[in-house]
Amino acid sequence: MKDFLKENWGFLISVLFIICGLFCLTKCNAFRSTAKKYTSTTTGLNRTVILYSANGEVIKTWNITSVIESNGDGVWFMNEQEKFIAISGTYIIEEK
Repeated sequence: MKDFLKENWGFLISVLFIICGLFCLTKCNAFRSTAKKYTSTTTGLNRTVILYSANGEVIKTWNITSVIESNGDGVWFMNEQEKFIAISGTYIIEEK
């Protein structure tokens, strides 16, 4: 057994790193969060954007898959017709 470990220690360490890496990729919340942020900023996620009036009535609803950007005062995104939409005020962005 000692000879096997001496001859294959590099291979065994590589297998151990691969197993640990796969565990982290599938079970780690931080990785899933990072992956979701990456997808959100590169290709966009399926989302619903709802804009409300001051009295709480729905003004407009968009179902989008584009990237949403924010500047602190509001957000902007592209709709399905490739038109630029900028909103501010009371809004909710919900992932589908």
